[in-house]
Amino acid sequence: MTNKINIPKGFTLIEVIIVISLFGMIAYLATSFLWTSLSSTGKSEIIKEIRQNGDYALSAMESLVLSSRTATCSATPDNRIYLHDNNGFSTQLYCNEGFKISSISAEQIDLTASNVVINDCNFTCTQNPGLPVTVHFEFSVSKSDASLRGNTQSIQEYKLDVVAPRVN
Repeated sequence: MTNKINIPKGFTLIEVIIVISLFGMIAYLATSFLWTSLSSTGKSEIIKEIRQNGDYALSAMESLVLSSRTATCSATPDNRIYLHDNNGFSTQLYCNEGFKISSISAEQIDLTASNVVINDCNFTCTQNPGLPVTVHFEFSVSKSDASLRGNTQSIQEYKLDVVAPRVN
């Protein structure tokens, strides 16, 4: 007489459920990690682009003020600064709220790209007797793409006071 041992072939229902649950959790974690990585990369690219535009605009405006002979602000609140150099050339710096910062001399030059938006823009001049003009720039830059998700939107604020050279 031979003894036969019954060895079950296959898996139980509990074993199958546990394995499927583990694969599901691993898939969820991998997808979450990938999504977070892609969002972080996108946000850092947006921040980089915003900072490049804002830094360039601020640097160009500072350079124009420092190379000018005189600087005056408009009496109306249109955020214009009028600069005149030693050769008799004049330049206007202005902010088109919600759009871009531009410079007009012989032609209009946009100091910010079309894919960023300028907000809260304020250019002012302060003139104290016997002292040179101080030009105050204040604005914020954000991305203009309306399709951006909330966690990828970014705003960078800029403030700078530039003292125009004193003319003797």
